This record gives sequence, C-alpha cells and structure tokens, in this order.
Amino acid sequence: MSSGPDESSVRVALRIRPQLAKEKIEGCHICTYVMPGEPQVVLGKDKAFTFDFVFDMDTQQDSIYTHCTERLIEGCFEGYNATIFAYGQTGSGKTYTMGTGFDINIGEEELGIIPRAVNHLFRGIEERRQAATEQGRPIPEFKINAQFLELYNEEVLDLFDTTRDLETRRQKSNIKIHEDASGGIYTVGVTTRTVSSAVEMMQCLKLGALSRTTASTQMNVQSSRSHAIFTIHLCQVRVCSADNSDNTTDNRLVADSEINEFETLTAKFHFVDLAGSERLKRTGATGDRAKEGISINCGLLALGNVISALGDRSKRSTHVPYRDSKLTRLLQDSLGGNSQTMMIACISPSDRDFMETLNTLKYANRARNIKNKETIDAQRSRLTQVLSDQANQALAKAGESSEEIGNMIQNYIKEIEELRAKLFESEAVNENLRKNLDTQLERDRVLQNLMSMENYTEEKANKIRQEYEKRLKEMNRDLLKLQAAQKEHARLLKNQGRYERELKKLQGEVNEMKKAKMFTGVYFSVCSVYFLFLISGAENGEDSSSDESTPSPATDGSALSSDLMKLCGDSKTKSKARRRTTTQMELLYASNGDLSCDSPIVDFSAPLLPLSERPEGPADTQGQSADREQTASPSALSARPAGMSGSRSPTGIERKPLEHSPLNRRRMQERGPAASQIPAPAQTLLVGTTETKTKGSDYKSLLEESPVFEGHRGVINPVAATRNNRGARIQCVHVAEGHTKPVLCVDATDDLLFTGSKDRTCKVWNLVTGQEIMSLADHPSSVVSVRYTSSLVFTVSTSYIKVWDIRDSAKCIRTLTSSGQVGSGDTCSSSKSLSILPGESQINQIALNTSGSFLYAAAGNAVRMWDLRKFVSTGKLTGHLGPVLCLSVEKLDHGQDVVLTGSKDHHIKMFEVAEGAQGSVGSCHTFDPTHQDSVESLTVHGEVLYSSSRDYCINKWDMASKKLLQSVHVPTDWVSALGVVPGSPVLLSGCRGGLLCLWHVDSLAPLGEVQGHDSPINGLTTNSTQLFTASDDRTVKVWEAKSPPEDGM
Repeated sequence: MSSGPDESSVRVALRIRPQLAKEKIEGCHICTYVMPGEPQVVLGKDKAFTFDFVFDMDTQQDSIYTHCTERLIEGCFEGYNATIFAYGQTGSGKTYTMGTGFDINIGEEELGIIPRAVNHLFRGIEERRQAATEQGRPIPEFKINAQFLELYNEEVLDLFDTTRDLETRRQKSNIKIHEDASGGIYTVGVTTRTVSSAVEMMQCLKLGALSRTTASTQMNVQSSRSHAIFTIHLCQVRVCSADNSDNTTDNRLVADSEINEFETLTAKFHFVDLAGSERLKRTGATGDRAKEGISINCGLLALGNVISALGDRSKRSTHVPYRDSKLTRLLQDSLGGNSQTMMIACISPSDRDFMETLNTLKYANRARNIKNKETIDAQRSRLTQVLSDQANQALAKAGESSEEIGNMIQNYIKEIEELRAKLFESEAVNENLRKNLDTQLERDRVLQNLMSMENYTEEKANKIRQEYEKRLKEMNRDLLKLQAAQKEHARLLKNQGRYERELKKLQGEVNEMKKAKMFTGVYFSVCSVYFLFLISGAENGEDSSSDESTPSPATDGSALSSDLMKLCGDSKTKSKARRRTTTQMELLYASNGDLSCDSPIVDFSAPLLPLSERPEGPADTQGQSADREQTASPSALSARPAGMSGSRSPTGIERKPLEHSPLNRRRMQERGPAASQIPAPAQTLLVGTTETKTKGSDYKSLLEESPVFEGHRGVINPVAATRNNRGARIQCVHVAEGHTKPVLCVDATDDLLFTGSKDRTCKVWNLVTGQEIMSLADHPSSVVSVRYTSSLVFTVSTSYIKVWDIRDSAKCIRTLTSSGQVGSGDTCSSSKSLSILPGESQINQIALNTSGSFLYAAAGNAVRMWDLRKFVSTGKLTGHLGPVLCLSVEKLDHGQDVVLTGSKDHHIKMFEVAEGAQGSVGSCHTFDPTHQDSVESLTVHGEVLYSSSRDYCINKWDMASKKLLQSVHVPTDWVSALGVVPGSPVLLSGCRGGLLCLWHVDSLAPLGEVQGHDSPINGLTTNSTQLFTASDDRTVKVWEAKSPPEDGM
C-alpha cells in the first residue's frame, strides 16, 4: 500500500554563472544583482524575481549540492521519488552544474551534482547497513539500477547501448514510453545496469556522457545537442519500524511471536540535463545543427506549456499537454506527479544575453506554482515462507497427521497475499476510472456549450446579413472614390512632368542669354585693352623703330585683333564642353604664355597626354629668345608692348604653360610645390584655372564630363618626383585613379593590379599600358579583400567570396560563403544589404598558399579552409576568442602550409596545416607576449615575422624559436599595413595618418618617412619591383625604391 499524499511545490533555485573571457574582451556589462541575505535577484533596473535559493557568480559547487540535492537523496531512502533538472539558455552552465561534462582537468571541488549524489547515495547505504549490524537487526538489502537516456531530435536513445553508431542514430528508435496503473512512467527497450559501488556507477555515467551528442556553435564551444536523463532506481528491503500503525492487522495475526515484518521501498531519482534554448541568429547554426536547435526549442516549448498549465491556478482544471513531446512524457510523474522536484535555472550575467535571461527567469517563476503529491512507494508484507515454516512447526508438535492442515494454512496465507495484491490493483483501477469520469464530464460540458452557441435564430441571421450588406455598399462607394482620386493623381503627375520639361527649357534659354551677355562684356573689355596698347606703342614709336627684331605695333595689333575675333567669334561653336573667359591679366601677359591653352572653348574628348609629350610647332623655337628676354621682370612689358605677340604662332598650336605671368605664379604657389611638378592631362589645366568657379554645381558637371570619371573608367597617371622627395628612399612614380569611394584593398603581379573599394567594385588594371581593363561589380557591400592566382580573382564582400574568371570576360563562376556553402555563379548579386544572414560571419581577409591550391578566409573567430581544386571547404582553424582580422600563409620545407593569424583578442597564433587536413585544426603555437590591442597586419620576411597592432607597436618575432626579438613604438598613429620593399632590407609601414615609415629589417631602426597619402592607408602589397598603397583618398599609389639599400644603414 502507499502512504497518504503530501502536497508540495516544485522548488526552484537560480544559479548565475561567472562572465566568460570572451564577454570581458568584448566589453559586456553585468546586468544582474543579488539582494544580500535574500533569495532575490534584480535584472536590469526594475525586474525583481524571488526563488527558493539564489546562487551568485562566486558560489561553489558544494554549496549548491548541500542546499538543493542533499535532502532529495535522504528522501529516496524513505521511498520518495525525486527529480532535479537544470534549465537555461545555451552556454549558461547547465552541464557544468549537473556534472555530466567529465573534463579530465576538473578538481574535487568542481564536481557537479550527479557525482556528489552518487557518493552520497552509497555512503548512506553503508551507514544504514552498519547501523543495523550494531543494533542487531537484519541488514537491509539494497538493489541499485541505472538508466541513461538521450532525447535527440524527438527520438529516445539509449546511451548505455554500446552497439549504437552514427547510422543507427538517424534511424527510428525502438524504445517505448508507457504508463502503469498508478500513473507512473516507465520505458521498454532500455538497457538497465545493476551497480554495487560508487566507482561502478561513475563508470556507467561517464560511458553514457561520452556517447552524448555535442557540437560547437558561436555561443558555446561544446554545446549539448540533446536532452539527457540519468535515472537511478533504488530498491530497499528493510524491517518495518515498530511504531508504524499500518501493520496492526498483521501484528494480530502473529501475536506474541518474534516474527519480523519486512517492507520493500522503491524510489527513482531523475537527473535531467536539458539542452539550452538557442536562437539561430546568435548561434550561427546551419544544416544538422539548425535542425537540432529547432528540435531542442520544440521540446522546451512543450515543457513550458506543461509548466504553464500546472502553475497557473486558473488553468488547473484544463488539460495538461504531457503528450506534446517525449520530454514532457518522460517527466510526467516529476511535474504534477508523485515526486519531489528541484529545478535549477542557470543564467548569464552579461547584458548581451538580457532577453534570454529574462525569459529563463519568467520560466522558472511559473514552475514554482506547480504542486506535486509526494507518496511513499512501499509494500509491507510478512514473508510467506516464514509463516509457513512456523505453522508447520506448531502442527508437528500436535502429531504426524497435521501435514494436511499445514498445507491448508499455507494455501490460506498465499491466498491472503494474492487478495491483498488484487486490492491494490483495484484501488489503482478505481482511481483511473475516477479520472476518466472527470474527463468525460468536462468533455460533455464543453460540447454542451458548443451546441448552445449554434442555436442562432433566423432573426439574428437576417440582422447580421443586413449589416454585412450595408458595410459592403459603403466599401464599394469608398472604392469608387479611391479610383477617382487615383485618376486625378495620374493626371496631375502628367501635368507636373510637362511643367518640369518647360521649366528646364526656359532655364536653358536663360543660361544661353547669360553666356551671350558674358562674351559681349569680354569683347568690349579686350577691345579697351587693345586700344591702350596702341596708344602706348605710338608714344614709344622711336624705341620700337630702332628695334629691328621686334614687330611693329600695327603687325602685333592685327595679330592680336585676329586672335580676339577668333576668341569672340567662336561663341557659336557646336561644342557643349565647359567654357572659360580670359581675364585682363592673362591678356596683358599673353606673350609669355599660350592663349590656346586657356582658350574659352576646350574639347574634352582630346586624349590625356602629359605636358612633356605635347607636340611643339616651329613657332615655339622662334619665340624662345623673346621669352628669355622677357623673364627679367613684368615691368619690362609696359616699356615694350611689341613683345606681346613675340612668342605667338599663327598656327595656333599648343604652347608652354604660363610661367612668367604673375597671375600664374600666384596660382602655382597656391597649388603647392608638387602641383607644378606633376604632369597633368590637358583637361586638368582647365580645372586648375577655374577652381574658384567649380565650388557648386560645376563640380558635378566636371565629374560627368571628365574622362576619368566617365563610367568610372580609371587610368594610371605618371607622377614626377618633387623637389622635397628627390632624396627619399622610395618615391611615388604613378597614381591610379578611378574609384569613386575609398580603396580598401590591393593586390598586384608584375603586369596586373587589382583594387577593391567601398564603391562595391574591384577594378583590374594593366600596369604596362596604364589603363583599367575591367571592373568586377555587383558586390553586396564594400570589397574588403582581393587575391589573384591563375586567371582567377577572389573578392570578399560581407560574408561572401566571389570567384571571377577573367580570361574571356568578367564572369563570376563561384560564390563561397563563410559557413562553407558553395554556389554556382553569382548568388549574392541580388542582396544589396549590409546585414549578414543568420549562420554567416563577416569575412575580414583572405590569403592563398604559395601554390594557389588552397584559400584561407578569416571569418569570425575562425579561418575557413578551401580546396580550390574541388571548390570545397575542408575545415576550420579554431582557437581565437575574437574575430580574426589578418592572416599570412607561408610554406615549410616539408610541404606543410603555415598559417599565421592575428585577432581582435590581441593574440597571434600559428597553425600547421598538413596536406589533406580536414575538420577543426587547432593552433600549434601562440606567440607571447601578446599585443595590447587588436592585431591589424602581419608580414613575413625569411624566418622573421612582423606584426602591427592598434597599440602603436611593431613587433619582430623569430618563427623558428617562437620568441619576440624586438618591439618598436610608432609615435604618429597605429599601423594598418606592413610590407617589405622589393630588393631592399627595408620594412615599410603605413599608418592611419597616411604616413609611410621605413625601418631596417634587422634592427628596426627608422630610416625615414614619406607622406604617402592625406587619408588613412588601408592596404599595401608588392610585386617584384614596386609597392602599391591603397587609401581613403580613392587612389592607389605606385612606389619604387630609388636609393641604394646601403645608404644610411
């Protein structure tokens, strides 16, 4: 029989795990606060929750066991069932709390609940046996069985089954779940192991835990992918206590006898380690991991529905959905049944897990309202054989004919036991019938309510139909009004378009009128200057006649007049390029320059030629003597007006730039010393002389008309050495222009240049001809990294790597993702969004091995490996706690790839990747000491590794001994790019201030610096003879080493 029920609530404990190292690095704040001396926790500012126990971040394992589990183990010896389960989000410390992880480095003080409970159980058995021996009572007998189940993808699996493998795991399980007559849950087809010691029990637990399904996600390196239930069955046979009132009947049967009455107590203890709830967006799970996460969340949702139905007092009479999931079915007698239940809610203290922590606290708060009925599962009976033997002994004294009477008494005793068993069974059946009757009554009540709702009268139906028709008519009227409004709107839009066209036409006419007025004013001003020269020539006629080499004023006047008529008469030309008027100062000093260079009409379709390559006519050589004579001072021009046309040619071809005009000298000074040294195309001269007029709308028209920006077709222009940089160790020789936004990455060979920009394009340049070959477009966002090998170009944008075949045309043949997916063709051209899909990570940089057969992509905290011969992902390089920002690939003598990675977690790691390596590959070495901030760039020179960081330092490492050789501080700004000058023992660093610093590769002694760009330098690469730097100023500069390596070292 069973003892009377004792109703008790589910007890709930809360455990807050410490912050992880990754959370501290990323700057997460603590959002939980435990009230001192009270079992209460405050989440955020105003959300307070109270539980039975609250354990803060510094609570040890033994304290949790003492408060939560010790009482339950003692209850098992008295016949009470018990259940303890841990709940929380993934990575909140459930497996660590329960003690099913079995880390080989774990200490005695870090043992979880299950190992401590096993030791407590066998220690209690030994104490009870010893106490019975000392008191002279029969020694109690104990039988302990263990089961270990795993609920994986809604399939119940046996973790003690040694024949299980990966193939059978995907097949349907043969384990069945049943309910006995008393409402208890038991399983069929599960392996049950009998144990006799704590060591044997721990071996069974370890065997099952190692067979459990785990995997790595972005939130937990070793995430449990299934729910685990470890069950201990305890069967105890002991002598009944003398003061038990339930055996009065039995005592009357054997009055004044010394027969002991025994009782059999059975109890089962469930240890449940639930898999953590997870969001696919945060865990980054895909494929099988995503299916596992969905199954886990479904089971936890069903468990939450059961807790809500049992905990909400208003829903006590409703149906409890135990059968919605196999998890709730297995825990049916633990939730609302005859079990003492303890729930441990595990949460994270970091603010980035705020919503998951809040949901867990609400979940646990509902569980406190569940009421269980604790019962003792005990069967007390006199041993039939003992009674039979003693009855036979009493009858033997009476005579030998008592054998028949003894058999009769023995049959009576057996019949009494059978009747007692049937009585128990009938009581259980009666209880089930009562439950079924209650369910039937509830069903009848619901059906009656539904029948009453269907008894609508005809009058109500007519009223509803009339109301519906009325509303339908109103909606039809509103629809007609809406259609009329749409027609009116379309008509107004059409009129607005016509008005805009007429307005543009009128604005064009006004601009033409302004141009005509402007040229008229120029004509009169030039004529006035011309007459002033005539008067000046007449006053100085004697001096003019004595100079035979100088033409007469009349001759100069006719030439100037013809030039002026050309200047004013060309206003009706058909060219639609921008026009510029000639100022009076330029006309005064026209003899020292070339008016044709600053003519008001410039053809922008002319080829871009440097000034040194322009053809010069014979008139140029004739005017050289006049130019030399007139360089003395500008005042000499007023004394000799005949010299105005001394250098002009009737052919009108291009001349030398205006060097001797004060106006031009002032403009040259404003542009700086470098502007006069850089040969620019003919069109750039016009831009320079009219830069004060292109501050507004002219700038847009200049971009539209300039060949550099037309269709974003880029060119590589030569750059002459400036006077200040002629002694520098490196000099800029060319500049590539064509991108419309900052250039982020660069790669180069001896013939080709590849640049990636924020304008979502990657341009391919011909270093021989200096022209852009093609533009690889349709990227979802900025192109942050580019690499080239064997006619294939790899470009990186967000979480995608696009593979281009540039042999015939710019064609994307593959699209690789950070999660290891491969798509045929361009699969990311339609996603123009900065957001990254769930399960994907931002790719920061890619690198190729020396043979070009393997690609390494730094995605998130790992580096994914790609076999380019088959275009498949072979695995990942793992170990970093922060995003990998840079990497470099070298080759060992025996053919292995050595991958060096720098991360935001301040660490530099070395990975040795053997041929055919697959899966997760760990690092072989971590360089120490670490940088004080994120590692931004790595470069290798021989057996030496150079690294730069945001801590303003450049470190030099010996790759053979793995030791730090030297460290230097960069005072200007943190270094964003490193490289070695081709053919020179010089290390080049580019910083965020645009400065290029040179260092000796052996001593890291500073050799000089050059202002490379006015904006941050984003990338640096080299070929066999040149260096290339990419910057935010939308240009890529080409540098060459000029001075010998030995100078200044």
